[in-house]
Amino acid sequence: MKKIFWMIAALGMVAFAKESPVDFEALPAKAKQMIAQNFANEKVVLVKKDADFLSHDYEVIFESGMQIEFEQNGEWNEVKCRGCQVPKAMIPQEIQNKIDALYQNVFVVKIEKEKNRYEVNLSNQVELKFNGKMKLIDID
Repeated sequence: MKKIFWMIAALGMVAFAKESPVDFEALPAKAKQMIAQNFANEKVVLVKKDADFLSHDYEVIFESGMQIEFEQNGEWNEVKCRGCQVPKAMIPQEIQNKIDALYQNVFVVKIEKEKNRYEVNLSNQVELKFNGKMKLIDID
């Protein structure tokens, strides 16, 4: 019986999930501020709101192909670049120091943050994982 209830609940959540384009002004103030500070020279071509039963988040796509994902409170959680680099101002200094110590002539093409960790993809195809204390915990 419990399995049936949870299956119905999960299907209901999926049914309510909705991704739709929205105006740039629909972004939370914190997200708009971050874009103005770090991506002033980039042109926004699409903003999508991904809403489900309990929350929503946003994805901003720039003309260059760069993408940023934001939580509903305006905190960024992922930046992906194509043929360019993530602005150094967005990379925690401890992480940048470790990258500089390990690799020369590389840059960050993707950074993803979660509550207790960061994942960083470099231009040389290496992926680094850091814990919440900015300590390197894995290299792929």
